Amino acid sequence: MATLQMKEKVGKNIDNILEAAGRVLSRKGILNATLRDIATEAGISNGKLYYYFKSKDSIFYEITNRSASAAQNTARRIKDQEMSRDELEGFVLSIFSTRIGSVEENRLFFYLVQEAVSGNSKLLSSFGEKYEAWIESAEEILGAFFDIPKSDITRAFAAIMVAVIDGLSLQRLMGIAPEMDTVYSRVGQSLLNSDPGRIIDELQKKYSGIKDSET
Repeated sequence: MATLQMKEKVGKNIDNILEAAGRVLSRKGILNATLRDIATEAGISNGKLYYYFKSKDSIFYEITNRSASAAQNTARRIKDQEMSRDELEGFVLSIFSTRIGSVEENRLFFYLVQEAVSGNSKLLSSFGEKYEAWIESAEEILGAFFDIPKSDITRAFAAIMVAVIDGLSLQRLMGIAPEMDTVYSRVGQSLLNSDPGRIIDELQKKYSGIKDSET
């Protein structure tokens, strides 16, 4: 019992630190944020923060790893048929209505992306795993929702879905995209009610024909 309570306490402490780090990074950016800032925001001592995280990088890694873990869990639930069609639809629509409109989370996300592509190889690797998990999750959704098998084409569609969400999130952050969460949800609903399975099937046939002609 004591061990379980200790694990729960550790988990809550880490959650508190990561949430505080997200707020600090969103306000000050990666370069200007310090461990002291994060400790102050979390309401803990510098020593306690250091007990859990030895550097800012270790905090960045944990933030991105948690994002990847969430995507991987979604993909697993879909693969194991633990999500109903209604749950799948709700999950997709929530991406349109929440992810795109979450300004602070998106600001943090793109700060971390900038750090990753600016030479932080470990963070870049973490993002690679995260995107792989996101694309896999999107592909599982396509397969489960429209009853189509996986292929190179479904993976391409999944990668495009993820890219569209990233692009719209960036546009909202830059003030280019209007605040139209309802419209985004309706667009998502329309896509779910369409028949991409037929389009994917046609593309797969054409793609297979091209590959055959090249061999």
